[in-house]
Amino acid sequence: MGGRHWIAWFAPSIPISEGPYKFSGLPGLIIKLSDSNNFWNFEFTSLRKTNYDYPIEQIEKNFGQLVLTSKKDYFKRQRYVYDNYFDLIFKYQGNESEKMATSAKWAKKEKEFNDWIELF
Repeated sequence: MGGRHWIAWFAPSIPISEGPYKFSGLPGLIIKLSDSNNFWNFEFTSLRKTNYDYPIEQIEKNFGQLVLTSKKDYFKRQRYVYDNYFDLIFKYQGNESEKMATSAKWAKKEKEFNDWIELF
């Protein structure tokens, strides 16, 4: 899934076919999940009822108009924003010296965390 190979431990005695992120569909609750490189690790810690209810109108009010897109295009756009983050931010704010200082400071740090859960 997403270009990675995953190992999942699940509990067939708990008949809930769910897990972390977008992992679901096994015949039981996923209690532990990791990729084959052991970089991404998820572990079930608790179960609780939440009261999240976000109608489309509220989401559009907070974030703007929703756009229907394909999964491939979504990840393509997400990668573009990630790769061009500073250019997009600085397009609307800051002078050149602030841009250079911030860019140099954070560019190295951002590359350290560049291991997306999705590889495509």
